Amino acid sequence: MKARHILSKEAKADYHEQIFYACAGDVLAQTLAQIMWTMAVEYGWGKRRMRKFADAVKRTVYDTEHKNPITGRKVDPVDMIAFIRDEYGIDIVAEFPAHVETRGG
Repeated sequence: MKARHILSKEAKADYHEQIFYACAGDVLAQTLAQIMWTMAVEYGWGKRRMRKFADAVKRTVYDTEHKNPITGRKVDPVDMIAFIRDEYGIDIVAEFPAHVETRGG
């Protein structure tokens, strides 16, 4: 007979939140790896430039999570997407649609 695990609603919510953040962390790491790989292979970026880029990304992530002391607001990733589209003509959402694939195929 299999053991049944009964979780409270709070425990289930905590568990689902842990899974969500683990997945988000995986997606972020994989996306940054793809970007940094491209910079190394296509543009010849070395250790120093990669480190500066990684530090700049950390600052940008921080800015999306904390209010800017000057403007008093967080930097919104939606605004970043619009900036890239308007300034450089690259529609990130259209050019990089979400593609979900499982390891099983």
